[in-house]
Amino acid sequence: MAVSLGACEPPPDVVVPLYDVVPVENRPIQVIFLEDSSNPPF
Repeated sequence: MAVSLGACEPPPDVVVPLYDVVPVENRPIQVIFLEDSSNPPF
């Protein structure tokens, strides 16, 4: 699912690896990172 979200929208190179590295269990962490970068997840 994380891969689909990344492919849906072209996020920065820093967020791309995050989706792959961070497992689905730690999904909330990814959202926090996105908010910190001032980049909307959608």
